[in-house]
Amino acid sequence: MSIVRILPIVSLLQRTGQHEWRFRLVGTEIERRWRRRFTGLNYIEAVSPQAGVIMLHEFNSVVGCPCGSLAMRHVQFDSGRIETYETLRLPLRADDGSVSLILSCSGELHDRTAVIDRLREIVTIPEQQFFDIGAGCPDRGALAQAGAPRSDH
Repeated sequence: MSIVRILPIVSLLQRTGQHEWRFRLVGTEIERRWRRRFTGLNYIEAVSPQAGVIMLHEFNSVVGCPCGSLAMRHVQFDSGRIETYETLRLPLRADDGSVSLILSCSGELHDRTAVIDRLREIVTIPEQQFFDIGAGCPDRGALAQAGAPRSDH
């Protein structure tokens, strides 16, 4: 697959504070789906409170280990329809060795590009997996305390 084909569903997140992650770059398809611009916005404020807690833990785990993450997210639309999106996240290391950026790629599992329906919010994250990219994975006990779905390594 050509990188050009996935750029519209890629985003770059940056840690800007202890509990704050901001969009640095957002693909055109993501902004089309949500019908808004995201660059500069705080990610956690764009999702439901339940999803926000889990995603904050996910982001901190991805940069803390560092490790990769693969998750399924249920997104509810204004019509009440719920779709499932799959999201892959990978940490990016800076020249100084620090990790404060996450490369994210997200796609709808059932392509319904012809359906016009406004996205409302991420309501649940039924599946979350972390995978080792050379530095280990987060502790399962810590994930359970954060309210994260069951995780496999």
